[in-house]
Amino acid sequence: STQSTWGIRDELNMSIHAYQTMYDTACQLSMRQGLQLEKNKSLVVQLKTLNDETDVLERMSQELKAKHEAIEKRQIERRQIEEQRHKEEVNFLRKANLQLTNEIKRYMS
Repeated sequence: STQSTWGIRDELNMSIHAYQTMYDTACQLSMRQGLQLEKNKSLVVQLKTLNDETDVLERMSQELKAKHEAIEKRQIERRQIEEQRHKEEVNFLRKANLQLTNEIKRYMS
């Protein structure tokens, strides 16, 4: 009977030890899952921040592209105006030169 009590006691101790091990394992798993959840929350916040920054940078990029295109357009227009002005000046000087040449020829003849 004493031997049977010892056997029951040993079984109970083994069962308690097994349950304690399962409890400890469950606590560790719960802790890891909690830490992973916090990490995931942090990553979600970080992702949102990066997405917001990307949106801001994309808007800035579009604004800079628009400014660049406007500057290029103004430069093209200025160059065209300068070319037209130069062409008109050359034509004027050619006419003036032709008139002076004709006058000199008249005086010479």
